Amino acid sequence: MDPPAFGIGAKKERWKIETKFPELVKVASDLLSDKGFLIINTYSPKLKEEVIKKTVQQYFPKKNIEIKKLSLKTTTGKILEYGELTRVS
Repeated sequence: MDPPAFGIGAKKERWKIETKFPELVKVASDLLSDKGFLIINTYSPKLKEEVIKKTVQQYFPKKNIEIKKLSLKTTTGKILEYGELTRVS
């Protein structure tokens, strides 16, 4: 999954990853087979790693969960963090 951090729907409804993440993970858990895997990119500093881990563990209690920071190193040497990559296998 590569959900947006935010969006506005056709009827002006607001969508934020911080509030919709549990729903996304639940739907994924309903669809994923026992042998399946899931990769989720979350490009929002507002969605904290602890929340991601707790949510994913709730819906995938028997799966291996790995969370890594997504970041880039700038030409000046600074590290820009822009979310997490979560693997469920």
